[in-house]
Amino acid sequence: MSRTLRALTVAFGVILGLAGPEVAVGQYAPESFTDDAILPALGERIEYRVRIGRLRLGQAALAVEAREDVAGTPAYRVALDVEIGAPLLRFEDRLVSWIALQPFRSMAFEQRDSQAEGGRRRHDFDDNVLDEVAALYLMRSLPLIEGATYEFDQYFTPEGNPLIFRVVRRESVRVPAGRFKTIVVEPVIPALSVFRKEAKARLYVTDDERRILVQIETRTKAGRLTLYMTKYEEGARP
Repeated sequence: MSRTLRALTVAFGVILGLAGPEVAVGQYAPESFTDDAILPALGERIEYRVRIGRLRLGQAALAVEAREDVAGTPAYRVALDVEIGAPLLRFEDRLVSWIALQPFRSMAFEQRDSQAEGGRRRHDFDDNVLDEVAALYLMRSLPLIEGATYEFDQYFTPEGNPLIFRVVRRESVRVPAGRFKTIVVEPVIPALSVFRKEAKARLYVTDDERRILVQIETRTKAGRLTLYMTKYEEGARP
């Protein structure tokens, strides 16, 4: 799968400052978060409709599926599934991240790609790094103070750094699942074309303790790509 198509699956997916914005670089280190602050409840599932302009491309879902041990370390298994069924663009993709805490990091990252040779690619990590899905959950865990910029140097390939999340404003948005008060975050992930600075991507997360990602917007060569939340299942805490 090309880098552009892989990036489209991530725009699932996890991001205009005011005058004199606060810069919070390294202030909110991932290892400083508690277990509850990092990830939502087990069983949380967010479903999306995927569009470019008015053209419906398919659907996507992000879910916290289980807690599993990876190399003897407890981790959350979080999966992003994307199904695209538009003319001339048909594929199914599944990104799976195993996220450990204390410190917050990716233990493993797997892509199951219907178009890839062998159908599966997996990376196992020994260092304190992040993959795309883990970066999305890190963003959801940040304080997201209006005007602040959060920067991290943990993406697992050098060209993906730094990860930048800039909080630009609050905005009420309507998606198929309803109307929500949200915080608008501009992400910059240099390794992913749809999250490069030039794409002017925006993530809309609910302005509450859940930080539900209800809408994603970005620019692509084919047009404006948008993911709208259609259903949210909250899950249950232990």
